[in-house]
Amino acid sequence: MLSWLSPYALPVALIAPTVVDAAPREAGGVEARAVVQSQIDALRRGDAKGAYALTSSAIKDSVPNAGSFLEIMRTQYPALLRQRKVEFGPLMILGDEAAQNLSLIDDQGAGWTVVYVLARQPDGAWAVDDYLMVNSDGTES
Repeated sequence: MLSWLSPYALPVALIAPTVVDAAPREAGGVEARAVVQSQIDALRRGDAKGAYALTSSAIKDSVPNAGSFLEIMRTQYPALLRQRKVEFGPLMILGDEAAQNLSLIDDQGAGWTVVYVLARQPDGAWAVDDYLMVNSDGTES
């Protein structure tokens, strides 16, 4: 999990100066954003194996298989599975850690601010390490 992502990180991640804009060009930015997009696509399709494959070793250490991962996503982050519209915002990279901001509208029309937290893995690939979500009414998921 991100060492620089404290309990105060969601507000900071939403207002902090960005390292990479919504169209990432910095080294690693395109790859990090592609991982997020691929997982969003897999979740939309209900592809548990595809979504789980994009998670970090830390998540895989605590969640034993793709089925368990999808169940966690259904219960803790249902809007990520039921998204109707996703807009990419700023991507911040700090060394081997990154945060991709998203705006999401779920199938019920509720708005969400999402921060996908990524970690670079030993093989150099980016992987999803955590999620932070706040509903437009201010409640966290």
